[in-house]
Amino acid sequence: MNSFFNEKTDLKNRWIAPVSLEKTNKHFNSAKQFITNFKETFPSLKKRTKDARKHVNHAFNLILCNFTYAYFERKNLIIPNRSVEYEKGGKLRKLFLTRRATREVLKALEDDKYISKIKGNSFYKKANEYKPLTKLGKLLDPLLYVVKEKYNKSRPLDYVIFREESNRERLKKLTSVNPRTSRKVKYIRGATSIKLTIDHQDVARLHTINCYLENVSYALKAPVKLIYTGDPFHGGRLYTRIQNLANRDIKIRINTLINNEKVCEIDLSANHPAIAMAHNEKQLPKNFYETVSKETQLKFELVKDYIRKAFGASDRRINLKKTLTKFDTAKIDNFISENFPGVFEAMYNDMGSAYQSHEGQILMRAMLALIKKDIPSLPIHDALMVPQRFMKEGRAALENEWRKEFKVKFKPNIKVNYP
Repeated sequence: MNSFFNEKTDLKNRWIAPVSLEKTNKHFNSAKQFITNFKETFPSLKKRTKDARKHVNHAFNLILCNFTYAYFERKNLIIPNRSVEYEKGGKLRKLFLTRRATREVLKALEDDKYISKIKGNSFYKKANEYKPLTKLGKLLDPLLYVVKEKYNKSRPLDYVIFREESNRERLKKLTSVNPRTSRKVKYIRGATSIKLTIDHQDVARLHTINCYLENVSYALKAPVKLIYTGDPFHGGRLYTRIQNLANRDIKIRINTLINNEKVCEIDLSANHPAIAMAHNEKQLPKNFYETVSKETQLKFELVKDYIRKAFGASDRRINLKKTLTKFDTAKIDNFISENFPGVFEAMYNDMGSAYQSHEGQILMRAMLALIKKDIPSLPIHDALMVPQRFMKEGRAALENEWRKEFKVKFKPNIKVNYP
């Protein structure tokens, strides 16, 4: 049975997924007791029959674990309400959820102001969404390191994904449809017809990484995925849930732990400009963005944001920030074209996704090199997160694989971030 709802049309939120508490985690018993005690605060969820208690307990545990991911990733949780989803072949039937128990748990959480409901839209095939509120978020800390999305070792191909287009492109298509003028939405397919075999090196490498991480403790534990855009030469970065933790205004991610140890993030600084220069066998100078900012007399953040967008753009039609004018961008272009022609050649040529393919391969090989030394690491965009005591080993692995990727002798510019 095909589900009415299309997961790929909800790109910014989280579909309810098979999540549980990790039994081997030392905080498993306390987390389990927390969930039990929390459930007992809802009189409406106290059931008389054994079967009713079983269904409600399962629904409450699964929904609360999913809300842990949704809250810390700053997403809404999508849970369909149509009866077909609870029948054979439906999304929620596969999670062993019953419609009655699911609705009772969601109603209890909503009535007590732990979540708010955003009603679905049948035209857009959007299911009901539930936003975890701050009242609930304040209670979820005990689950941060205990929740786990299981890695299915028998299906490693599921974790190497090909998308036809980027999330940004798909969102533009979806939001451009007007229900008043269109009878039918042209739904975006989730992946291309490209399929890799189980013995492909990307699949094999990722499988090794995910099997190793099964025995590693970290926040919002989930398998690593390798996601390409269209073909193996575009996209190709590594993704896992911990990347979505806040780390700008509020520093949450950098203050998490790996195996109960403090971490650092080893970042490839100005990596896309550095890759463009490396293709010409030249090294990007340190403080590249600062140099452009100083010479053009523009703010650092504006310069960095614009250059980043220019690498991902196929032409010069880029959405500018309000404080940046076309005169300002001309100054940036002129300075880079005169002083860093290799970088300028890659701008406005849609090279961003191609360079992400390089980044994914570099990080994957660096993680494998560290695994051989029994050192855990996690991918964070174009950076590696490692326990602080392994910073030198993590840095060396990243530098070595970067040089191998571009067949150069010089090292990339590295920035190490600490809590």
